[in-house]
Amino acid sequence: MTASLRSLPLGRLRLPANRRGAVDSSRPRLLLLCESPAPLSTDAEHVAVYWAMTGLPGSDEAGRIANSNASVPARLAQLSQQYDSVLLLGPTATSHFHLAAPKGLRQREWPLLIEDQLCTDGEVLELAALQQGQGHLELLVIGRERLLAWQRWLAARGIRTTHWASVFMAQPSPTSADDVSIVADTHRLMIKTLAEPPAPHAPPAEHWLAWPREWQERLPTAIREKTWHWPWHDIADTASGTDSTEILQRYARHLPVTLPSMPGVTPSPRSLRRAPLPFSRTTRRMAIAVAALALLHLGAVGWQGYLDQRASAHNAQARLENIFPEDGAFPSLQRVQDRHAALQFLQQRNQWLTATLERIDQQTRPLPLKLTYLNVTGTQLTLHWQVDEDATSDGAELAKHLAALGEAKWQARPQRLSLHVALTQEVRS
Repeated sequence: MTASLRSLPLGRLRLPANRRGAVDSSRPRLLLLCESPAPLSTDAEHVAVYWAMTGLPGSDEAGRIANSNASVPARLAQLSQQYDSVLLLGPTATSHFHLAAPKGLRQREWPLLIEDQLCTDGEVLELAALQQGQGHLELLVIGRERLLAWQRWLAARGIRTTHWASVFMAQPSPTSADDVSIVADTHRLMIKTLAEPPAPHAPPAEHWLAWPREWQERLPTAIREKTWHWPWHDIADTASGTDSTEILQRYARHLPVTLPSMPGVTPSPRSLRRAPLPFSRTTRRMAIAVAALALLHLGAVGWQGYLDQRASAHNAQARLENIFPEDGAFPSLQRVQDRHAALQFLQQRNQWLTATLERIDQQTRPLPLKLTYLNVTGTQLTLHWQVDEDATSDGAELAKHLAALGEAKWQARPQRLSLHVALTQEVRS
């Protein structure tokens, strides 16, 4: 994998700010809420983009971008050059995973954890770590082209974007596995639940779900039976016409301080930091003196720690030489070779999968079939179709039609057609 991936500069066991309670929202930044998953075109007036400038002295500014008003993009362009600007994506624009991660997993190997679940090549994904600890990894995922499309759409109006985030990151978490945290936006219910930790030392995993408001009674039973909590009571389930600008103000107050950077953007040294406090000259001198003493102390401690670490490394090397006197580097080399072989196999498997799905799509497109299930396990691809109710085609004939692609099977009672395909070199030919 050669994709350029970035993680948040968080400690290994540090939780995101929105899970530690309210964060300080006094730092100025521009928020741009995009309700559509992607911009339709550069001249589409009906694309909904709401904005809010928070942290400035006086009252906060807010509004909506419309092509008919040229003064708004001009003002936002000015603000985006002076402060950090955050592209805030709607609840359906991103994917969220909290997974067990093997020890030693490198950043460029993160896509290996989720490629099977998304059926997408990791090269086209943008990943950011919300948490990374011992044996677990929480990821926020989006298609890179979708992110760049919004960046281009805003740049065409002179607006610079430095960071991106999901609205789910601003939603308070439930307090226990028996509770549900629910926030209602203009069209959907944003639902957060807790599940078992993905690893022994990990915190409970969060599940994010965006559900249509009009289908509330069709929610899964496991969610409907939990205790519902509306952390923002004044915009609860009865407020179906809540203004997006009002919701954006809530997001602004609860978003974490540290957010993922946009592709190709390097935050400035002052980015995501608070303004300096007005200290007196005497206080500044005392602070400098204390910092100098602290550096001297840390230098002495650090040097001693370096000597101890160096002695420990020499002892460990000596023990390894006794265990592997002739080829001490062999175990490390074997691990590198195994990892490289696994990456090559996965890339080849994904190529076979793409070619196979294209062939299956060509064969089934004219047939009265509706795809209901798709699963990839190793090199085995399994698909299920349901035959349309008004179709006159015979199920056995449909199975024969797909026999050239793999092992096709017709089940008369559930009216289901199954296909099992082994992803090998022969499938591509």
